[in-house]
Amino acid sequence: MIVCLCNGHNDREIRAKAAELGSTCPVTVYAALQGPPRCGRCLDYAGRMLGTGAQHCRNGAADRDTTGGFVPLAKDGHAALA
Repeated sequence: MIVCLCNGHNDREIRAKAAELGSTCPVTVYAALQGPPRCGRCLDYAGRMLGTGAQHCRNGAADRDTTGGFVPLAKDGHAALA
């Protein structure tokens, strides 16, 4: 099932990448899938799907991605648009 319409990420690839990374943060998983969050509307669902929600990703207002950069999140918890 497609979870992220912006990037076309589906539930299987999100779960597989999360297991590979040992991460339950959807922002980190999306970045590793080479498609970081765009509109951010799917982050809550993806987080619930991974068992944690996106709350711990939001606490620091950013989450380190696999390339060593940062994926900023807006105050509402959605991905900040560049």
